Amino acid sequence: MNAIDAALRRFAYWLAATGLCLLFLNAIATVLDVLGRTLFATPIDRLSDVSGLIYILAAACCVPAATAQLRHITIKPFEERLAPRPYAALEGLAALLKLAVWCVLAWQLWAHAAEMDATHQTLSQLRGVRVAPFWTFVALAMSFNALLEALNLLRFARVALGALPPDKAAPAESAEPANML
Repeated sequence: MNAIDAALRRFAYWLAATGLCLLFLNAIATVLDVLGRTLFATPIDRLSDVSGLIYILAAACCVPAATAQLRHITIKPFEERLAPRPYAALEGLAALLKLAVWCVLAWQLWAHAAEMDATHQTLSQLRGVRVAPFWTFVALAMSFNALLEALNLLRFARVALGALPPDKAAPAESAEPANML
């Protein structure tokens, strides 16, 4: 289980790196667009249409890494006041609530992607580029995020029930970003 957990978390970090690369490329394109408009009166055609999708894709790529690092919701005021097992139960409850949110979000994104596919939606300025594959990727990323949250929930539940020592409640060390290469 630890090997699978570590591999999924490493994949989340690579996915986030991909999202950051998308943002970087979009930033370069935006600077070139502004320079083109200012210096040559020739903007990059249809950049605004593509930029919106890039922002959505980049955000979807980065969310699983935050889940893998347990960065979304923390309950630090109780950490020192509760014993490790009750604290793990409290963290498990938070993980359950987050899992519910991620599942609803993934479900809605899958419905949106299906609607975009059924209606053959395209970018407003690029008529030949359909948006359904982009939304399908976002739905996949949020489904992957829900899987990571389910693993977090499982880990906290095992600690709360005494099946796992409290020091094992954190994600596998081999999945830390510094060790992912």
